[in-house]
Amino acid sequence: MSRDSVTLQSVPNPGEQSKVSKAWKVARPLSGIVLAFVALYAVSGRSDELHSVGNYLANVNWKWIIPGVVVELGSMVAFAAIQWSLVRSSGLNVRLTRLLGITFAGNSITNSLPAGPAFASFFAFRQYRRNGIDNALSGWILFGLFVASSITLAILAFVGLIVAVSTGSGSFGVANSIVISLVGALVFAAGAHYVLRKRHLVERIALHAIKASQKIFHRPRFDAQEKVKEIAELLHHAIPSRSDAIRALCWSMANWLLDLGCLITSYWALGVDIPWSGLLLAYGAGQLAANLPITPGGLGVVEGSLEVALVAFGGTQASTAAAILLYRLISFWLLLPIGWIWWIALHRGEARDARASKVSTGEPSAHQGVQNVQA
Repeated sequence: MSRDSVTLQSVPNPGEQSKVSKAWKVARPLSGIVLAFVALYAVSGRSDELHSVGNYLANVNWKWIIPGVVVELGSMVAFAAIQWSLVRSSGLNVRLTRLLGITFAGNSITNSLPAGPAFASFFAFRQYRRNGIDNALSGWILFGLFVASSITLAILAFVGLIVAVSTGSGSFGVANSIVISLVGALVFAAGAHYVLRKRHLVERIALHAIKASQKIFHRPRFDAQEKVKEIAELLHHAIPSRSDAIRALCWSMANWLLDLGCLITSYWALGVDIPWSGLLLAYGAGQLAANLPITPGGLGVVEGSLEVALVAFGGTQASTAAAILLYRLISFWLLLPIGWIWWIALHRGEARDARASKVSTGEPSAHQGVQNVQA
């Protein structure tokens, strides 16, 4: 199916479109009212718990808030440093501050929009290209970032599982519920490692797949062998050395541990006991839940999974809910405006570069075009 046919099929009939829009105008306020009543009903049933949470938050020790903010910002720096390590492995030199801006902006896109991770990846890809990184390497950096984060989160959660089992406390139903996710992450990491070590096998598979597509569908219309060789050569130079890979993994682990530090300081700010035996395991479960495409940034899902796991390992209901709320205020809500401000700055810089490129190539600007028309 061609691109044009897809476009034509995706355009609805004008009459049908007006019916849909009219129906949506009626359904939208009704759905909002229904959801509001559901929320009020749920809240009214937990008024005592909410009152207790409010009491905890009213007595916050503010001297722990600043360290919580600092370690959370440090977590973002560490995430940018993962990308910096992967870029350096290819021989390129992109300033860490530029990657930090991409990190903050991408985080806000991920946590604000439906299908946010997809939009954030597209945004990061464009920003990499703007900083002189070619398509193959840009895709490789995104893949390497995902692999490093998955491996280190799996290690962290696996250590948490060992700690929880060794202490013999808590509900192991919670532990069992994420074992499958941990195994899946480890299998993925092993597969990624195999791909890196067996590149020639992957190249042969890709070559046969492209040739089969060309034979059956007569597409893609290029020399398969030359294209696979070209991409393989690009990726060969992009694959990090052992030292760069270790550096990226260390930065990735630092990213998770600093974010976990924000959760710990939230507990200390409230002056309540931390369920240490299940902390790592609960944190791993919460971060795995954040990757589920249910709500932007796992909003509500992360809080719920963290609370269930931490309470199962000895935390009290109200204090745990208050600590998680404080943690998410810092790690989620505080970072949103910072990221969008950085997105505006990057967007303006991109527009400025586009104008400068037009001037350097001799293309008339919009203002010059208006003057020419008037003349």
